[in-house]
Amino acid sequence: MTNAANAANGAAVASIRVPAPRAAITAFLDELDQYVVLRNHDIWANFERGSDIDVLTGDAERASRLISRHLGKPLITIRRAGATSYVFRWGHIDLLSNLSWRGAHYLETAEALQHTSVSALGFKQPNEAYEALVSWFSSLLAGGFFKERYAELITQAAHGSGDEFRTLLHRAAGKRWGERLWLAASSGAPQLSEQWARSVRRAVWWRAFVRTPLRTIGGWVKHWRSELMLRIRPPLPWCVVLGPDGSGKSSVISELEGRFARSGLFDVARFHWRPGVLSARSGAGPVTDPHGQPPRGSFASALQLLFLMTDWTLGYWGGLVHQRAKGRLVIYDRHFIDLMVDPMRYRYGGPPWLPRWVARLIPTPDLVFLMDAPPDVLLQRKQEVTREEVVRQRTAYRDLVTSLPNGRIVDASRELSQVVDAVERIILAHLMEQGNGAGRLQGTIAVSRS
Repeated sequence: MTNAANAANGAAVASIRVPAPRAAITAFLDELDQYVVLRNHDIWANFERGSDIDVLTGDAERASRLISRHLGKPLITIRRAGATSYVFRWGHIDLLSNLSWRGAHYLETAEALQHTSVSALGFKQPNEAYEALVSWFSSLLAGGFFKERYAELITQAAHGSGDEFRTLLHRAAGKRWGERLWLAASSGAPQLSEQWARSVRRAVWWRAFVRTPLRTIGGWVKHWRSELMLRIRPPLPWCVVLGPDGSGKSSVISELEGRFARSGLFDVARFHWRPGVLSARSGAGPVTDPHGQPPRGSFASALQLLFLMTDWTLGYWGGLVHQRAKGRLVIYDRHFIDLMVDPMRYRYGGPPWLPRWVARLIPTPDLVFLMDAPPDVLLQRKQEVTREEVVRQRTAYRDLVTSLPNGRIVDASRELSQVVDAVERIILAHLMEQGNGAGRLQGTIAVSRS
């Protein structure tokens, strides 16, 4: 794909983050009516610092329609059992239909919606005891940790709404663990619960199962089914950045990583060359003599490809899919297909057709970026190989990436900010083109035989 086409693809997308549409969000919540905003009630400040809001509702289907009507199409939609995340360029809205952990309901939605008050901004929020329970259990059950920022809220609820809060804890975790949690909260030490996370999880799940066994088992099945689908069809793309030495791959990835992190839209998981499941990746530092060692023989090179294919297959399905399922953008600095352009760097000495065949068996990236620049620019930045080799690599990279349906060529001779702008636009445009952001089933790299 040409640079002009790349620019056209991303023309509709400007900077990463835009201001939250306050009037539209207010209209959405007003029309939704039956809802509560959980935890972070200063929602405008929350969006400004790149965080999200959690909205609990008893009618998730209607809420989803209202989101589309008032807020438009999100960049990403991440669907889990009981919760759907809508990621816009101005922030996230997590829409919850129940309060549960792996199918175990620890608080009934209808009850939470009945015990509400109004925040300073005019939005509905849970009463103190319910707010404290949700704030406490959300991180303790899902992540196994305690969020220190909620310690004061939980302690205040134990003192100000003592009987009500105690009853909720007993109902959620049973008498034994409910009382233990209550004592920790009332003594001002709810942080102790982090040490009990596994036991509290078991107590909550068993308590829910005893109350509603069919619903709890059904919820458990739905939870794992949704987790499986997030791994088969991840919500965010994974990208590969290629290019000769001096093209600025590492600098582009670092800047992109920082931008997305500051935006709060999603995190970036960054890797180099291969997953490193079968053995740790060596050579973490910069390579100063990429062609300094002789190539392996044909048999050793074939074993090398088998090793890489296995490492990539296990690494993708055993690790990268989990990163993507968590809503992280995976970016690789170099990839297996680099070997086809620069076999000397990886000491490959086998037939050229074999890596092309193996590449078809390795999980494919959604986007392959080539950082392209004229030879003089590349040599000005780094002089690790001869000019002839730089010219050869640049031509080979361009031919390879042009042959890929997911290939994008980016002019890397410009200022770093402009290069990152271009990559950012392409990624955001790709997300918008995906419709509901569900991604696609992983296929193989379509490598030209020319």
